[in-house]
Amino acid sequence: MIQLYGPDNKTVNLFKDYEELYKHITALENSKLSEENVCLSHNIWSFALYTNKRLSYIYYKTLERSFSKVGKEAFEQELDLIEICKGDYESPIQIPVTADVNVNELRKNWCQEYCETHDYVLVDRKSTFDTHPIHDTISVANTVSGSFGKEQRTSA
Repeated sequence: MIQLYGPDNKTVNLFKDYEELYKHITALENSKLSEENVCLSHNIWSFALYTNKRLSYIYYKTLERSFSKVGKEAFEQELDLIEICKGDYESPIQIPVTADVNVNELRKNWCQEYCETHDYVLVDRKSTFDTHPIHDTISVANTVSGSFGKEQRTSA
């Protein structure tokens, strides 16, 4: 579970995982595009994964004129392409998807950076509690005998 707090320290939402958080952020950013006074080159955040099939369609429609060197190489090598914008739509980061690229980790990092930049506090409950020292030694009540004791818990 991921808890998101706004700049005013009020809970914004609770998300099952980073995929849900990503969808929430994307919806927020897409709503900016429908506003009248939006300049596309400023303050737009996006994380897009273009399949090679989609790249092929875009490539021929634009006649190569708007493809970056990285985008052209991904197209030519028949790779998917990740395009990341962090507030500057005119200077995206483009990453060809190869076997060593972890798309989910990149998306998670993008979500975390978005939250930090926009003064949100992100609490990943799974990460926070799974690594907490309380999991190593837990005091438990023995309900059968009514006594209290320490139980050593081993990591699974």
